[in-house]
Amino acid sequence: MITLRVGIFIFGVVCEQKVIIILYLSTGNFFRMDATCLMFCYKIRWLSMLLTVSHNVKLLISSKYQYFLLLLYKQGYFRKEFYMASFSEDSRVKFPTIMHLMGMGYKYVSQKGLCSKYVNAPKTDYDSRTNILLPYFKEAYRRLNPDAAEDGAEKMLARIQTVLSNDDLGRQFYKEVLLNTEERIIDLSSSFNFAHNNTFQVATEMACGDKDGDNYRPDITLFVNGLPLAFIEVKKENNHKGIQAETERMKVRFQNPAFRRYLNITQIMVFSNDMEYDCNEVTPTIGAFYATIGKKDTKYNCFREDGQDSFPVARNIVPVSESDEEILLRDNNVPQYKNSSEYQTNCRANTPTKRICDSLFSFERFWFLLKYGIAYVDYNNGLQKHIMRYPQIFATKAIEKFLDSGKRKGIIWHTQGSGKTALSFYNVKYLTDYYSKQGIVPQFFFIVDRLDLMIQAQREFSYRGLKVNSVQTKDDFAKIIGSGLTTQNREGKPEITVVNIQKFSNDSKALAKNAYNVPVQRIYFIDEAHRNYSPDGCFLKNLIQSDVNAVKIALTGTPIISREYNTKDIFGEYIHTYFYNASIADGYTRRLIREDIGSNYKIRLQEALNSIRIKAHSLKETDIYSHYVYVQPLLDYVIEDLRDFRVKNGDGTLGGMVVCNSKEQAQMMYRLFLEKYADESELDNYTDEDGSIVYRSISANEMDVKRSPCRKGCYRAALITYDSFDKETRAKWIELFKDGKIDLLIVFQMLQTGFDSPRLKKLYLHRIVKEHNLLQTLTRVNRPYKDMKYGYVVDFANIEEEYSKTNKEYQSELEHEVGKDSFKDTDKLLVTIEEAKARFEDAKKALSGYELDNPELFSRQLNMEDDRESVRKIVGALEDMRSLQNMLISQGSEGERIVEVENIHNLIKAAKNRLDLLGFVDNSDEASNVRQLLNTALENIEFSFVKRGEGELEILEQYKQAVAHARQQLGACVDRDDPEYRSILEEFMRLFQKKDMEQQDEFNMHKRVENVNDILRRIKRINERDALEAIKYNGDTKFVRVEKRLREKDKEEIEHNTKPRQYAWTEEKQKMTVILLAIKQDLDDIYFHNQAILEVPAYFKKNILTYVTRHFKEEDINTDRPVRQYISDIINREYQITR
Repeated sequence: MITLRVGIFIFGVVCEQKVIIILYLSTGNFFRMDATCLMFCYKIRWLSMLLTVSHNVKLLISSKYQYFLLLLYKQGYFRKEFYMASFSEDSRVKFPTIMHLMGMGYKYVSQKGLCSKYVNAPKTDYDSRTNILLPYFKEAYRRLNPDAAEDGAEKMLARIQTVLSNDDLGRQFYKEVLLNTEERIIDLSSSFNFAHNNTFQVATEMACGDKDGDNYRPDITLFVNGLPLAFIEVKKENNHKGIQAETERMKVRFQNPAFRRYLNITQIMVFSNDMEYDCNEVTPTIGAFYATIGKKDTKYNCFREDGQDSFPVARNIVPVSESDEEILLRDNNVPQYKNSSEYQTNCRANTPTKRICDSLFSFERFWFLLKYGIAYVDYNNGLQKHIMRYPQIFATKAIEKFLDSGKRKGIIWHTQGSGKTALSFYNVKYLTDYYSKQGIVPQFFFIVDRLDLMIQAQREFSYRGLKVNSVQTKDDFAKIIGSGLTTQNREGKPEITVVNIQKFSNDSKALAKNAYNVPVQRIYFIDEAHRNYSPDGCFLKNLIQSDVNAVKIALTGTPIISREYNTKDIFGEYIHTYFYNASIADGYTRRLIREDIGSNYKIRLQEALNSIRIKAHSLKETDIYSHYVYVQPLLDYVIEDLRDFRVKNGDGTLGGMVVCNSKEQAQMMYRLFLEKYADESELDNYTDEDGSIVYRSISANEMDVKRSPCRKGCYRAALITYDSFDKETRAKWIELFKDGKIDLLIVFQMLQTGFDSPRLKKLYLHRIVKEHNLLQTLTRVNRPYKDMKYGYVVDFANIEEEYSKTNKEYQSELEHEVGKDSFKDTDKLLVTIEEAKARFEDAKKALSGYELDNPELFSRQLNMEDDRESVRKIVGALEDMRSLQNMLISQGSEGERIVEVENIHNLIKAAKNRLDLLGFVDNSDEASNVRQLLNTALENIEFSFVKRGEGELEILEQYKQAVAHARQQLGACVDRDDPEYRSILEEFMRLFQKKDMEQQDEFNMHKRVENVNDILRRIKRINERDALEAIKYNGDTKFVRVEKRLREKDKEEIEHNTKPRQYAWTEEKQKMTVILLAIKQDLDDIYFHNQAILEVPAYFKKNILTYVTRHFKEEDINTDRPVRQYISDIINREYQITR
């Protein structure tokens, strides 16, 4: 062990011929180490990244500026080992997953063909505009359409190319081509036929887009009959930002029309960093997720098989032959993986990526999702494409099992926000086929008990393409029941009838019975089944009597389980359950924090109540709580709290809702709001007969057309009661809240169930709500919204005891249903005071030593922290402090122990920025580091331009596009040692140095566009040149880099006038290619057919030298041993497990 001292402080250890150096430079200056030719040229403070420099010297460095590492690398002061990891996403995830898919029945296809001494694979022709594999597509088309014309396959391909060009998320392709039963490209007639009448292929790194320009290359693409219907992106553990990074990439891809056809044909996307889901994450970001394509925010979903028995996955894994494995690895120029212990281990392991492949791409599951699991939703603000969530999949199959058993009624217990309307839509599709196979025509009805729920259901079903009929009277319902028609539309579209029973549920007049011979099966989906369906009422009796064979499926998130009245007594047993603990874990809903009101406001409210009681002894309780003396401080608290809530979270879009305990209280609060907090320009006041001013808001339509927010310090509110305005106007105000134009809803007996607005994050509960109604009310604020970790409930009604009682009852019910051992954490909805205290104390410990009151000092301290996990804990601690401090103060915790931090949002933002800056540290593979470096250098810059004309905006857009294209090309470079690449990269990074970006007055946007375009042209030229060189080596970029290093050696000799020139032979390009290609073939053979050599690394390296010597001799090229040794060394380095 040797200790070295250089400069101010250096500590090093020499061990196993490697020098580990740790340094700290308090002066902020760099120094030179002649032994390793390591020169530091830019000022830094702390250095924190492990680099490998020349001669196997490892250096622990870190930089205040993120692009610092790249500049060092650019100057050539450390070697390629810096980018080498002990494993990569390829050896660890991608190729073991492809092997698993091959075992499942997917055939690996080669895009370029492989011909070697031992194995061969034909080149597979494909259509470059769609990536359809032509041989498999044409063969399947002719087999599935034996009577088609000879050129039928070519015409179908042309049609597919045309429809995939539509800006419709592939809707026309999916509905008119993929599902077409007349002219089939896939057999989707049954799961059995799908598995036996189609062929399945898998490929890797298949380019989507311009092959020589803008493109993306999914790690794994899955084909059915040559159609690329799914792809998988894999990353290594703890990749930066996890699934969020993939979501951001998808947003960018959808902005590029060049990618449209490839995305439109894709039905399923999978992202996996091969980790188990983290149950402590608010929004899951690590694990294996699936989605379908989307123009805006791609919604990735977890998939969990645990506890599901309605649709068991078929695992029929066949061992992959050695020749097929050799084709896979050699075709991708990674034969060295064959003997990697990591690759072998992961081929055997039951990893998360493999499990989600089983869940989605086992043939029966793949068939189910392709045929029934896709929905196009034509919202007013744009078309979306949805895919079934896993609870909806298992619930649909559970309904099938339930029907197969002969049962006619049952309950789907799915928590609020889990998509029960969407589940009904998917079941219209699935059950239509289920009954059609039996020669039965199904009729679907969706039963609601409120007009607003009826309108909402009509809208949701219409958005999804169903023909929707609406019924509001018993006579109209009786006509449908008693008619001989099996459908209410002439287009033959799938349909559903939405029935609002609000006005006729107690009508004793009997419904007509089924009096015709057509085999019809009626299915009633009964929404919000916990509401108003009394067993003593007449509606359910009449419904059952009208068709005793009808299937009744009750949908609820909160079944009634009291002794007096139980939902199961009416609708039967549970068909499928999905409680809020699972929904929270899956990221579909959020946990809730209950806040008591502050003690100062408690005193004010109590004083107000006392003064009212003194003045008026005979007032009713509702009159007291609606008196202005009480309501005014209540309203003041709400407004001040909402304002502070927005400031603390740095988000002015967060909305609130006050649940009042009477209509009179709601009306009084709204009146006082208009008087004190509304913008005067948004009032339409008038004077009544006694001369008093009556405050009145402008109309909803007038509010809708406003483009700017109200005056600073003012707010907008809407009153929503059962008799406020007419129904259409009420609906308009609700939509304005959803659109973010209303800050606060003041409600009574409205919007406590069925109302869904993700921006509603603060509920002010002033009404005593019990049992299932309490959970319905609380979960109005549990929808995901931006980065919000929780929903918040300000408790004026003291719900804690009632919540505990209700939650305990539901837990007991669920344990009885699914078993105690398989059901955990049912109390996750509300954060408990004990949990909050423990987490707050942990947060204080994590933040001890940080100057939270001084943002500048805090940022400096944070910049000294180089461990990513430590910074992640700081972010979590700050978020916990922000989320929990109100709860703890309001519920009686010792105030002096609760740290109130001003500008905590800015501290969180600074910590997250630091986390992003460190994000690339853990991405140790070369491409990830450079790509992350580029992303952060650009994305931390805020562009702000003053509009002077359309021309300037056009130039700005050109600039952004040029930057995006340059980033993509720089990230795609296969040789980061290329001196020309390093020079271009430094020039590109220099464009985004902060001091230059801040001089916006001096921006010459035309010049900047020219500069970036010049960089883009030069890097594209490098990439095109390298791509052409790779063709000579069957796409193996390892030997492109080897050839370039050898040419650089010859160039050095020429520049230094070295005599004799040892590398002059590199000018004989054809000979050099022949030699290197022959060496490549020999080395690739070793990995599969000479295992003994690989067991001793030194022996393998010696064999490389033998091959080099032999092939140079065969081509009559004389070289000295040091030259041959150098060639062997750089080839050996390329063959290490990297990249």
